[in-house]
Formats: sequence, C-alpha cells, structure tokens
Amino acid sequence: MDFSSQWISNEFKTEHFLQGFKKFVLFNNTVPVNGSLEENVHPIENTNGSKNYGIVLAGLFLLLLISNKLKTINIEFLKELNVLFKSINQNLSALLCLIVFVVILPIIGLVLGCFLFFRLIVFCILKLKFDDQFIGLLAGTDCIWALEDQSLCIITGLGVLEVPESETPFEIYHKIKERVYNRLFSHPIQCPKLFYKRQSFMGYFYWEYPESIHVEDHVRQMPNLGRSKQITKDTLDSYISQISNAPMYKNHTKSWEILIGKQTLEDDVKKNSGIQYYPIIFRVHHTLGDGYALVQLLLEAIAETNMQMQNNEILRKYKNYKCKAALAENKKSKFESYMKLFYVPKLLFSQIIRKADENILHNTQLSGEKLVTWWSDNANGEMLNKVKRVQHYYSNIRFCDVIISAISVSFSKYFQQKSVKTPNTMTLVIPVRAEMENIQFGNKIELTNRFTVGFVDAPLNFEQKSIQQLEKVHIQTERLRNSLEFAVNYWLIKVLAGVLPSQILKVLLYSEHATAISSNIPGPSKIILSDDMCLNDLIFWIPNRGRTGVGISILTYGNRLQMGISVDKVFISDPTEVKSILNEIINEIEHLDSNTRSQTKVD
Repeated sequence: MDFSSQWISNEFKTEHFLQGFKKFVLFNNTVPVNGSLEENVHPIENTNGSKNYGIVLAGLFLLLLISNKLKTINIEFLKELNVLFKSINQNLSALLCLIVFVVILPIIGLVLGCFLFFRLIVFCILKLKFDDQFIGLLAGTDCIWALEDQSLCIITGLGVLEVPESETPFEIYHKIKERVYNRLFSHPIQCPKLFYKRQSFMGYFYWEYPESIHVEDHVRQMPNLGRSKQITKDTLDSYISQISNAPMYKNHTKSWEILIGKQTLEDDVKKNSGIQYYPIIFRVHHTLGDGYALVQLLLEAIAETNMQMQNNEILRKYKNYKCKAALAENKKSKFESYMKLFYVPKLLFSQIIRKADENILHNTQLSGEKLVTWWSDNANGEMLNKVKRVQHYYSNIRFCDVIISAISVSFSKYFQQKSVKTPNTMTLVIPVRAEMENIQFGNKIELTNRFTVGFVDAPLNFEQKSIQQLEKVHIQTERLRNSLEFAVNYWLIKVLAGVLPSQILKVLLYSEHATAISSNIPGPSKIILSDDMCLNDLIFWIPNRGRTGVGISILTYGNRLQMGISVDKVFISDPTEVKSILNEIINEIEHLDSNTRSQTKVD
C-alpha cells in the first residue's frame, strides 16, 4: 500500500473512532438530573473526574493518530535515505578506485610500453628469419584463443544433411569437397587466413604461410561408427564428445576441417520416405574468428549462390538493427555515457577481486574430456515461438532473459537432485559480438574475432516461481547492458592480449570465476547446398576455458531453436545427466510459456 492510500485509510478509521469516542463520552458523563437526560447534554462539565477521563482518551487518540502518520512518513524517508547512502557509497568507492587507478596508471603505461617494444623486437626477428614466409603477429582478440591448456579452443559444429535416398555417401562427399574447393581453394584465394599456420616464438603467436594446401587435409569422411548402416543419436554424441577436444589435423597445424558421415542418422522424428540424413561435422579453431564470422564462412563455403544472398540479407538486417539501436542510444544519453567512464576503474577492480563460484560444477581443474549432446526444435519452430511468446507478453523481457532464466532453473534442479546445497547465484559468461558494422558481406570473407564478454549472476532459487525467476534474471541482464562491462572487457582483451606475452596472459586471463558460458547466435535461414540437398539442423559447441567446464550454445537456425551443451567429464561422467540438464532447460521454457498463456486468458 502506498502513502496516499494509507492516509485515506487512516482518515476513514479516524472518523469512525471519533463517532465511537463521542458516544462513549456522552454515555459515561450523562447523569439524569430531575429525571431529564436532555438537561445534561454537556457531559464534560459535570465532574472533574469525568473531565479528566475524556481529555486522557482524546490525548491518547491524537497520539495514536500522529504516531501512525509519522511511522508512514519515516518508512518512506528511510527508504529514500537508504538509496541516498547507497549512491554516496558507490560514488565514494568509484572515486577511490579512480584515484588508485590514476596513481598506478604511469606504472601500467611503463610496463605495457616495455612489452610493446619487446613485441616489436620479436616482430623484426621473425621478419628477418622467415622473410616472405612470415605474415604477422596475431591480433589481440585472436591471441586469446591461441592460449590453450588441457582444453583446446576449437568450435565444433554439427549439421544434419538432408539428401535423397538415391545419393550414396561417396557422392555426397565428392559434391561437398568439390563445392568447398571451388569456393575456398580456387585462385585467387578469397580468405588466405583459412590456410595460415599458427606458430609461437618468445611468448608471441604469429602466422606463417603453409608449404602447400590440399583440400583433402580439410574435407574428409568420418570413420565408420559401428557395423550398421545407421547410427543413433547417442552414438553420434559419443563420437562428437571424443573429437571435440582432439587436436586438429596434422599435429594441430590446420585450423579447420569438415567431416562427412558415411552412415545415415537414425531418427524416428525425421523418418520420411525418399529422404535420408547424414551427419556433417565442422571443426574450426577459434583463432580464425568468432561465431558470427564462422557462420558467414559456412554460408560462403557451401551454400547455394541464390540462397547465399538471402542468408546474408538476414545477417545484414541483424547488423543494421544493432548499429542503429546503439547509435540512437548514444545520441539519447551522451552525458550518461561520459559519466559512466567515472566507474571504469571500479569495474576493473571489481572484476579482479570477483569471487569464484563454489559448486559441484566448478572450481576444479578440467580434464579436457567432454560429454556433449544437443536438441533441435521441430519443423514448425514450436519452441522458438514459445520463447518469443514469453518475450512479447512481458514488454521489458528480452530473448536472452528467457533462455538464461530457463538455464538457471535447470541447474537449480540439478543441484537439488544431487542433494547438495544450491548456491544463491551461478556466474554465466555471456559472449557478444562487438563492432557489428565491420562484418563483411558478399564475396569477400573476413575472419576476425570481435567478441567481448560480460558476467551475469544468474539467480538459483528452486522455490521461486518461474515468473519471479525471470524478473530476477532481467534485473541482472539489464545491469549488464547498462554498464560499460562489455566495452571495457573488449578493449582490455584487445590491448593486453596484443601486447603481453602468452606466459603473462595465461595468468591474467585465466577463467576461474564462472561456472558456465552461454553463447546465443542468430543464425541464417535453412542452408541449401543444391536443389536436392540442404542442412536440416545446425548445432555448435563452444570450447571450455580455464575452470569453466560447462558450455551452453543457442542458435536460431531456419526459424527453429537449436541448443547444444558440453560438460567436462571431471564434473559429470554420465551422459544421461547432461541430457537431463538440457531437457530441463526445454521444460522450463514450456513452463514459462504455459504460465504466459494462462495469464493471457486471465487478462
């Protein structure tokens, strides 16, 4: 109840109290004199005792009324005072961080300057040593993914190829290999970076030209997975789990490969007379580019020409939408943007001292071995429509809010099933594309890493209702959107990784805070390879980093939702548990949609 309604309520109570009080006083102070009640209508004039009693009651009533109103005013005042103190505390801490940052800035500048000079010396040595064979040092955002330990930085993708029954595995392999050769290997080579060799020298990574390039080194057939002509989804999951962290071809010197299945995929849902489905696996080292660039590469490499432009147009619209929204935001609040710079040092220090998650899916050294599984929407895009329906019902909710809320509920249930204490929050790494306007379309392929990351403290509370969970997630994602965290992390990665040697970068950029990483990429419409061949499904899995051993990937492909999950075996060794986590994400989306539709009927 707000202040005005409470005041009206109190006034109503006061009026009734006065009526009752008047009757009480009249009753206790009217004594019939000469047999007439009307002759004694001034009761408080009768005796001194009755006068005092009436005055005491009136005083108590006034005291009660005043204290009640003062209490209401005090609550509102205390709330405003609390907000004021929080604001003062934030500004003072930001000011203190700014002072400390200004004090140490010359030292940081001196150290970075020394390493920049050392990097220049390394560049000159490599140029003199290899001459024309030397291409250059890796850019800062590429260097991040050259830092590998037991977990290799490889993006793994799965496509389900829909072909006629008359096509043989060898014919399919030959057609795709010929398409890739004509698009990527023909002279002049459209994207030379695809064939660069990644090397390291004195702590810095560099590119060099390969001795030769062969399409067979990049496009090959998968081995037979059993003796049957068909393979199950579980068998395919097991194979992808084995190769997802395996070194690339020829001692990890190649940066990408395409593996085409020899056996059809057994799936009751996809049974269709005259049609068969083959798996096709894409493995790309992350130093080549981020998810958006790799989707563009896939379109340019294998898609039919007339379908290519349609897919590009979809991505271009997404790009323009993002750019226009950012431009409008900048014009709207330039002053606020400048004021946010005041909080940059505090943001940097808060990330340094950020507490790492403590739960059964984190805070342990990764093994490098993974378990993966995936889920694909039906032909009508039913699940994608459910996410959109929830998003549109609540005007301030975004697509990723629904997904993150479903993820947090799923992990809450997993912790409950394991009979362990559910933490209050779970940190999610959210990678996004920066500099959207620099994506190249048409014939030219530009492979770059223009990503940045932010952290979301996803609330984990199994007892909450789904709508409350969604609102809490929205608060966290809005905090991230309104902060400079994405921008600061982008320049931090770009500058530090472009200057410092790998030995220092491994320590500074070691991922030890977050439990999981969640990547959401808007994909193209269905990719058509020819008149009778297309990709029916498209799923991808992201690499693990540091101690973050859970990855959840979302791709909207062909107006359908596609989801993949990978978990390091040090946390989960049973594939059914990984499937249950993914299934619970889907179940929670359905539950949110069910609540939304019931609310719509009530409204």
